Amino acid sequence: MGLLTSVCCFYTTKYKYLLSIDEGLDIFAIHGVGGYVGDVLTGFFAASWVPALDGVSGDTYAGGWWEGNWKQMGYQLAAATTCAAWSFVVSCILLFIINKIPGLHLRETEEDEIRGLDYKYLHDADYEWIGGMTTPHEGVPQAATPESGSQRSAELQGVMPTKQE
Repeated sequence: MGLLTSVCCFYTTKYKYLLSIDEGLDIFAIHGVGGYVGDVLTGFFAASWVPALDGVSGDTYAGGWWEGNWKQMGYQLAAATTCAAWSFVVSCILLFIINKIPGLHLRETEEDEIRGLDYKYLHDADYEWIGGMTTPHEGVPQAATPESGSQRSAELQGVMPTKQE
């Protein structure tokens, strides 16, 4: 079960970009898909002897699909779908409320995304990226130029003397 669930989570994480999903922590891929697939597979592989291990249930449980209890698969699908729908609706309500609270917004401004969140929250902009693609000082993307590579960065840091003409 764990192997099949982890494979589903892996491919959800890998192909989420096809649906243009912007989720940096992969919470849906791991918890949403993993939980749903795990619930469904529990109905498939459930064994009747496992509940008897508590010493109270005895042999009252019929098992899952694997042991011929076809109804259990339907119960598991219904339960997993109900939990997923409940989580989706409650999350949407909470995110709507959070987005309306001043100072708590779901997305950063485009300027902050370009500059980087290090600059916004940590004021960590005392460096220039090697390669010359972005300078956090200005926060504006720049085109790479022949002099913007590592030699230019070394010159700016005072490691290497500048060319005098």
